[in-house]
Amino acid sequence: MPTPQTQNDLPKIRLDSLKTLSLHVVSSAITQANLTRIQAPILQHLTIQPRYKGAGNNYIVDAIQNFLPMIHPSIKHANVVDLHLGHYLVDIRTPSNLPDPHASIDISIYYDSSARTVQTFLDNTIHSSASHTPIRLSIPESPTLEWSDLGKILGFLDEVVKLSTGEIRSDPLRNLFQFLSTPLDAFGRKKWPFPNLKTIVFPSNS
Repeated sequence: MPTPQTQNDLPKIRLDSLKTLSLHVVSSAITQANLTRIQAPILQHLTIQPRYKGAGNNYIVDAIQNFLPMIHPSIKHANVVDLHLGHYLVDIRTPSNLPDPHASIDISIYYDSSARTVQTFLDNTIHSSASHTPIRLSIPESPTLEWSDLGKILGFLDEVVKLSTGEIRSDPLRNLFQFLSTPLDAFGRKKWPFPNLKTIVFPSNS
């Protein structure tokens, strides 16, 4: 009886002319199997939208390793990076400014109550790109993570220039202000979160 092929045994798919790759609401098995196999040297636009929320979506962090050579320049050369942190979803996007020759990305992952998935995602994309591109941070609803954990992840994003929030309840809003008013410990030195923050947008309570 033949031995079933493992994911590492599957042949690579080289697509020399592929410029746009979009995976929307696709199962984790299909997403991981395809992303780890595809080689697209001139890929310019990458969109990944997962199907299920929960801890299992950490596979996307592993699956995008093939595309880091286009993800990092996309972040580094973008005019702005949009970072969206929803109740269970974290999304990073570089708006497409055609005919800008640089790539654009739109990658989302779901996360659970653990900060590890979000931290790993940001480490593989924003942090490892060595970029100083301005970041617009959007938190449209109360995040799943506690602000004590969230602050440790987001507080060191010095490039955040705009912070937008949705209708956050009073307690999380108080925690947000507490976070903004508390220095962070950066390798034994104190630093303020978001030192380049220029704009804060809170929703009206009409």
